[in-house]
Amino acid sequence: MSSTSMARSSGVCRATLSVLRPDATRPRGVGGRHSPIPPLALASPVRLCHHPRMQTRSPRPPRPDRRLVLKGAVAGLIGLVFARPALGQGGAALARGLANGLDHGLVPGAAGDQSAALQRALNEAAALGIPLFLPGGRYEISDVALPARSILLGAGPQTMLAGRGGSTVLSAEGADDIAIMDLSVDGSNGSEMPDRDGLIAIRRSSGLRLERIAIANAAGNGLYLEGVAGRLRDLNIGRCTRSAIFALDGTGLSVTGAAINDCGNAGIRIWRERPGSDGTILTGNRIARIDWTGGGNGQNGNGINVFNADDVIVSDNHLSDCAFSAIRLNTTAMSGYRAIPACAAARWRSFRSSGSQAR
Repeated sequence: MSSTSMARSSGVCRATLSVLRPDATRPRGVGGRHSPIPPLALASPVRLCHHPRMQTRSPRPPRPDRRLVLKGAVAGLIGLVFARPALGQGGAALARGLANGLDHGLVPGAAGDQSAALQRALNEAAALGIPLFLPGGRYEISDVALPARSILLGAGPQTMLAGRGGSTVLSAEGADDIAIMDLSVDGSNGSEMPDRDGLIAIRRSSGLRLERIAIANAAGNGLYLEGVAGRLRDLNIGRCTRSAIFALDGTGLSVTGAAINDCGNAGIRIWRERPGSDGTILTGNRIARIDWTGGGNGQNGNGINVFNADDVIVSDNHLSDCAFSAIRLNTTAMSGYRAIPACAAARWRSFRSSGSQAR
């Protein structure tokens, strides 16, 4: 019995005949009943054909499933928007496109003022359009100016900016698109600050983002905002001698999910120099233990105080143990509140809403 093997190379079909057994016989009807097949071997291949369709082609790679590609792209975009990467504390660069404060001379836990090093690091990172990350540790900081489009990230509450003297720790004026996230600011070493100032003070800025920041022990206001539009989320502010948040002449501010306690005169103040539209939204905040150390006839001792500011929404907040009022709306129009008052009965006074709409 014979076999024929075919091989293709360079567009030429080749055939090789080989004899398996010299005594093999042909099948019946082919050259006789038992005609022996003589030994035969072709020393050279036989050229059978040369046709373009018979030429060897590399196999096509399988086409990717478009649905899987689309799903992967969408999942990647969602991850970029919502993911919070785990950030370590060593190395020259924690991630591509992320500056590390350690590479700019900042030393966690070092004694002495590190304001100049932080200022240089913020300026360089903002110029490159990348965030600056500060590893966990204590940094003594005062009067650092945040440039436009700066993003300052910490490793959570363990990244602490400790104020020096009675000065502001972080400030900005006329700088837009600033973001500060995942760190804490402490003013234990500070002396009394002016009434219109704070450990963090931002003036005339839009696109502000403050998220997951802890502010404590302010000798004055924890956070002072003037002429600001932006979003404040999940702040934890306590032990401030005046207000936790003092926002003056806002241009579209939202405060959501804040936990505020143990402040001397106010939880959140939304004030304007002159009556006008403010547009602030306060929702889902918890405010407790607000004192009345400044005295007066109503401007102090309130969980939330809205003054001269129209078009303000105060909804679904929980307030307790406020010395004067849970929510005080004074000289406002087209504003409203929906809240859960829980002030102590001995010191609680009814909501005041002069010229406002309650709901």
